Amino acid sequence: MILKTKKNVLRKEITEMYKNDEQFNMMVSEYGQKAGNELIERLVNSRIESEELSYNRSISAYGQYYSIYYCSVPLKQQINSYYCGPATALQTLYGLGLQGSVSGTTDAQKQTTLATAMGTNSQDGTYVYKLTQVLNSYISTKKYSYVLGSSSSYTTFENDIIHSLFNDRPVILHARTEYLSYYGGHKSGHYISLDAWDARYDSAELKDCNYDNKYFGTHSVPGNEVKAAVSDVNRYYIFY
Repeated sequence: MILKTKKNVLRKEITEMYKNDEQFNMMVSEYGQKAGNELIERLVNSRIESEELSYNRSISAYGQYYSIYYCSVPLKQQINSYYCGPATALQTLYGLGLQGSVSGTTDAQKQTTLATAMGTNSQDGTYVYKLTQVLNSYISTKKYSYVLGSSSSYTTFENDIIHSLFNDRPVILHARTEYLSYYGGHKSGHYISLDAWDARYDSAELKDCNYDNKYFGTHSVPGNEVKAAVSDVNRYYIFY
């Protein structure tokens, strides 16, 4: 009964959060209210599980067991300047061992398959809701949700990241690059994989698919930079 009440309260809060959310409303317009309801339920369940995991972390001895969370995500460079969405999704599917489900014999062909399904184009790039829907189409359980970064406190953000990684689900950042120090102030909107979080030092490992070799690669980044990168106007993070 307590759990049911907690879920009802959380469901109401999340429904209110999504009410005026641009990506959510676009998704409902294209896929119907059922898709919106499913997203809300996924997030309700994830946040309940996340709260339990956070409690277990807090009572573990010195945090030795619950400190570093990691998923294996390989680097796959995007094949053009606006394919960061498909490339990051492909990295994620590789991390989940599902890359074979994507049509194509090469990674370039697989990126194109994903880009076509997501409606990726040079003007708009890839919408968050489209990336999430297409990514979930390859996954049978523990599917992804997305939230506006500015809607989450740092603690909630960290708990979401940890919960996702704990369940072997790499996180996708819909980031503004100027908040990440390794970009040296360069400003752009960009999808980036997050495959590790160190709760001891609040730091993350990012796998950046950037078309530009200057930014492409594996980067260790402070947690506050990661949060800032998804907290700018209309920026999101995608997680389980």
